[in-house]
Amino acid sequence: MKQFKFYLENENTHVDILLYQGTLEDFDKVIGYYEVLWDLVIDKQLSLLGNGETIEDLTESRILLNWEGSNIIAYDGDNYFDYPSLEPVRFG
Repeated sequence: MKQFKFYLENENTHVDILLYQGTLEDFDKVIGYYEVLWDLVIDKQLSLLGNGETIEDLTESRILLNWEGSNIIAYDGDNYFDYPSLEPVRFG
């Protein structure tokens, strides 16, 4: 099975984070776990934030803090691909 490195890329914050290294099939499962984690840690707790508090007060996870508004890029060692379409990414 083909191996990839999957990165969370947030153009707004200029952050690139390695999410996972493995097969596409396994990463599809990992994405599901992060979606559940986002829902539990962020979405369901937004109403608990007080005046002046932000999502940084809910978690220190760089992945969760950058989850919304980010793209996922897969790298196979030679090329970069958009996830989940696996269309080649052209930079520049």
